[in-house]
Amino acid sequence: MPLGPGHLTATADLSTDAITATLTLPNATSSFKEPGLVPVTGTVKLINNGPTTGTVDPNTGAVTTTSRITMRIVDLKVAGIDLPVGNACQTSRPVSVTVSSLPGFSILNGGNLAGTCTIPQFAGCGLQTPLINLTVPGAGNTIALKLGKGRAVP
Repeated sequence: MPLGPGHLTATADLSTDAITATLTLPNATSSFKEPGLVPVTGTVKLINNGPTTGTVDPNTGAVTTTSRITMRIVDLKVAGIDLPVGNACQTSRPVSVTVSSLPGFSILNGGNLAGTCTIPQFAGCGLQTPLINLTVPGAGNTIALKLGKGRAVP
């Protein structure tokens, strides 16, 4: 599922090597065929459950962060037909997303980060809950982010 572009506001405390950040992303839409034949399109809203936290290595500038994000399905279409999911169709618990910087990353110049996450079961989706839980939740989901150049604020 393509994400962004988004906005990241981060603070690094170089005395403790701690990072605290807030990431804002627009809704994300993905399409696939289930089971290889029926087109499915879903749109999710990504809701932060608290700040993103992590560390920066003072010697290399490498970062590792963890975000806790609730995925709320706001639109679902199967074969072009809207399926009602209500206003509370979301992961039963937040997704824990940990990413680490890749070679070439700089806390000031940006770069690439990558990680994996497990998407938990969904709840509150009405009659669509079993269908969603057959196809969406699971381990080994990859995430790749590219951060732009940072801007130091005094």
